[in-house]
Amino acid sequence: MGYQVFAVAQDTPEVNAGVMKKQKLSFPILADAGLKVSTDFGLVFKLDKETVDVYKKYNIDLQKLYGNQEEIMPVPAIFLIGTDGKVRFNYANPDYRVRLDTGVLKAAMTAYQ
Repeated sequence: MGYQVFAVAQDTPEVNAGVMKKQKLSFPILADAGLKVSTDFGLVFKLDKETVDVYKKYNIDLQKLYGNQEEIMPVPAIFLIGTDGKVRFNYANPDYRVRLDTGVLKAAMTAYQ
């Protein structure tokens, strides 16, 4: 459809390269060290103490994982951005289990092509 696709992930460039190779992706995954880009885009949320404690029970240190001093998580999001830099479509949901329907994304891609 003529779109340039890339992903932004909070992992290191090395981890992202491994994912790209393992999943045989044809697009790059860019690193968002310290959740800087996610924070700038308003795509993070602060976790409550109870949730942080659950992560700790599974030996997940969010501060170490995301390279910042806050207990925050990124919000999965999708953007379609025109060549003029304007956002044409976006979707974000803090519940990572709820993903955008591919039919909706394809319809948006077709509408803004």
